[in-house]
Amino acid sequence: MAEQRGVAYELVAVDDGSTDGSGEVLRRCWNQLGNPAPLRLLEAGPPGGVSTARNRGWQAAAAPLVAFLDADDLCLGQRLAAQAARLREEPGLGQVLCGWLRMPRNPHPGVAGGEAIEVRPWQEGAGFEPEAAFRWKAVLPSAWMLRRSALELVGGFRPGLGHAEDVDLLLRLAMAGVRGAWVEEVLCGYRVHSDGASRRLRPQAEALLWVLRRALQDLPAGHPLRQQEQQLLLGARSWSAWKAWSEGDGDLALELWREAWRASPLGPVRTWLHLAQAVESGAAREGHPWRASELLADAHWRRLEEQVLAELNPPERPAAPTSGPADPARVWGLLAHGYHQAGLELWRQQLAAELEALADLDASAPWHPARLRQEWQTHPSTAAERQADPQLSSGGPHAPSSPNPPQPERSQPDGAEAGDVMAVRLRALAWCEALLAWGGGSEPQQRLLDGLAALLTDWARLCWRQNGDVAIPRLEKAFALRPDPALLRALARLYRPQASTGAAALQQLADRLISAAGAEGTARVAGAAALAQRPEPLPVGGTCRGPACLDCGLASVAAWERRSLSEGCELWIPPFTDPLAGPPPDGCPQALPDGRAWLRPPLGSPWGTSAAVMVADADGQPLPHLCRRYPHPWPACALATTKPREAVAMAEPREAEPLSAPLQLEGSVLAVVDLSAEIHYHWLLEQLPRLGQALASLPAEQRAQVRVWHNGGEDPRRLETLRQLLDLEPSRLIDARRHPHIQAERLLVPPFSGRFGWPPLWAQHWLRRRLLPERPHEEEPPSQGRWLWLSRGATPRRPVWGEAAVLEQLAAQGLRMEAVDLGAMPLAQQARLLDEASVVVAPHGGALAALVFARPGTRVLELHPPHYAPPYFHAIVQARDLRYARCVQPADTPALYRELVFEGPLVEPIHLDPARCAAALRALTTLP
Repeated sequence: MAEQRGVAYELVAVDDGSTDGSGEVLRRCWNQLGNPAPLRLLEAGPPGGVSTARNRGWQAAAAPLVAFLDADDLCLGQRLAAQAARLREEPGLGQVLCGWLRMPRNPHPGVAGGEAIEVRPWQEGAGFEPEAAFRWKAVLPSAWMLRRSALELVGGFRPGLGHAEDVDLLLRLAMAGVRGAWVEEVLCGYRVHSDGASRRLRPQAEALLWVLRRALQDLPAGHPLRQQEQQLLLGARSWSAWKAWSEGDGDLALELWREAWRASPLGPVRTWLHLAQAVESGAAREGHPWRASELLADAHWRRLEEQVLAELNPPERPAAPTSGPADPARVWGLLAHGYHQAGLELWRQQLAAELEALADLDASAPWHPARLRQEWQTHPSTAAERQADPQLSSGGPHAPSSPNPPQPERSQPDGAEAGDVMAVRLRALAWCEALLAWGGGSEPQQRLLDGLAALLTDWARLCWRQNGDVAIPRLEKAFALRPDPALLRALARLYRPQASTGAAALQQLADRLISAAGAEGTARVAGAAALAQRPEPLPVGGTCRGPACLDCGLASVAAWERRSLSEGCELWIPPFTDPLAGPPPDGCPQALPDGRAWLRPPLGSPWGTSAAVMVADADGQPLPHLCRRYPHPWPACALATTKPREAVAMAEPREAEPLSAPLQLEGSVLAVVDLSAEIHYHWLLEQLPRLGQALASLPAEQRAQVRVWHNGGEDPRRLETLRQLLDLEPSRLIDARRHPHIQAERLLVPPFSGRFGWPPLWAQHWLRRRLLPERPHEEEPPSQGRWLWLSRGATPRRPVWGEAAVLEQLAAQGLRMEAVDLGAMPLAQQARLLDEASVVVAPHGGALAALVFARPGTRVLELHPPHYAPPYFHAIVQARDLRYARCVQPADTPALYRELVFEGPLVEPIHLDPARCAAALRALTTLP
């Protein structure tokens, strides 16, 4: 304390009934130090505990700011000055915390017997808002400064609490709305020794759980955190178990691990991973040397494994809990805990009710699984799959009239075709039909559960290389239904890059599960064994979902103003600032002698798109600025902007080296491959301008001879566009889909056109200059311009239902639209058509990329499903100064379909509501 500078303070010391004369020692030491600040020594009387002593101290203090310091801790450097300055600068703050040093056995770092470890909780996400406070509970009294008014608001520390009293106060402050902040410096020292209170492990663990339960009970009814009670208690138990295990109390650790396992709201896989990973995280936080083998070989952990193995396959429980919402999370919870009949029955009732509501909304839409399966089976895109697999034509061995679910047992090779996705969708629809027809018998119930686990495994297999984050939850659910060690081993592979200890624990549990099965065998889920033949999975991001994250997408356009036009419809008004403005990047390609390039083979992807692009020099060193892979974050992605480590990983994507040798190419090769360039939006707005700019930067002689490695596909209309716009004959094109790995004598790689999914201004201008006639100035759309309805046509990928009904309703109200299918037109014709439009309406899809050719002031109405509305077209709207509105459609995809039939909201149907669409269009077109 005597080292504090730059702040006036008084020292109030509370003698809580000590018998060793420590009060007099303090007074004498303070005098020897020259009395750097006023000292008041309070006699607390009979010992009342740490909470009473602290309350006595802050209540006796005269200053408006109060900082705490326990007897065996240190106040370093400029702690008081830095914390007081932060509170003065931000009057709205009621509390601040700083980082601290954990000092094992000795008070200073570097002294033999233990090194100090810096603890910086803000780096892990700890905070002061209710959710962060309840989840992290990161607080240390000796690092805390509060306004006296904040302490008075909640009454200070809770008397009688001898442990977790600091967590209790932190939670009450959070719920009272007292704002806090971190002073992001290490400014105090926390001494750890055998006499410290933290060594009393059992009362500390019991107090922490009591504090959490009490705080959650005090929350108002309906508060979101009350729904997370079991997960928050799991976190507290797992932390206390790690603490007990690390301090040598294995019996207490085992007791807490068992409580955590039995009370966990997570499935068995996620719970097991959490318990093991909490040990690694605790060791890292407190600076302990760590090897996963120490935990996995520990006798107490092995005893926990024995219990878990005995409980992995719970018997059928006839009576299920009656409370709780009828949502997918509750259904999975029931199924995972052995309430199989109750879970399936709840799902059957929910699906039947949702289908009935959708039929009342529009009886013509094919939502019922039998009708949807028939529509997809007869679609041309499934013809090849039907010929290859006769089961898809006949309805399979479990046709709609059969109560038995499908049994997908085929093991697919790594080079999966897009038809595999449709095959799994059709089997999922057949499973839904069987569920609706199920009468409650035990034998059909077992087949339903087996078929469900197999379907989840099939989806995981398809998603394995594309997006491990999607594969993980499906495998976890399959394992909860049918504990197959092959599923555990697959999950261990997926989790290994981000959770090494948890992955090792899963692998060891799988090995013990195999040993326990003995002669009975272990194969329980159809297709599970085939996961062992999957290639090494890509690193799992764990948090970022890239373009599928609607929250981050909307945050990227948070500065836009939104104005309600009609039910479900909003007008979007861009800000004055334009983040896309500025000169185009230097399009001159980087020359790489003997350079290599590869992409994750799109023809080996069930979705047929490129999910990763890599470029390396002759030494095999990847060049991060020329590489990209999914999940690619939105500009405002919270993970990319607040988590430095993950942000670096995103900025420097890594893709596994191809197993096959590269195609060797002589001369110069221009490599222009982009994420998802097979999709029209990305090809038109990102690849085509990038390719055009790169060619223009080359000398005329080289431009006439260079070959181009691209992944835009072989669509005749695209090839004709390349020939007409860029003078590129098909003979000079190398299809990257068929040759995903190349090495060129001279590889030329241009910079990317801009941020993925956000076409920059220069690229939009390039397209307009090349495809539209020049005008002396931008013209407003003609008052009698064309009213265009951009139709998606018949497609099983994000189908649009109800177009004819909407067009009929619009015509009846005098809002006559001209329906056009841009996909059937040459690009130049598309550009002219949009240039002549004054109103454009379209369901969400790539056709709206043609808005780049619209004139300023054109009125645009985009129609969305409830769960998918990414801001892909905002960059065009802002650059072209369009009057843009979005209308969300009310028909929601059944919850079970979102689990089993559709791999994500990207491909869910857009079911149009005629009345809502008509009201939205009328409101938009009558705006002044």
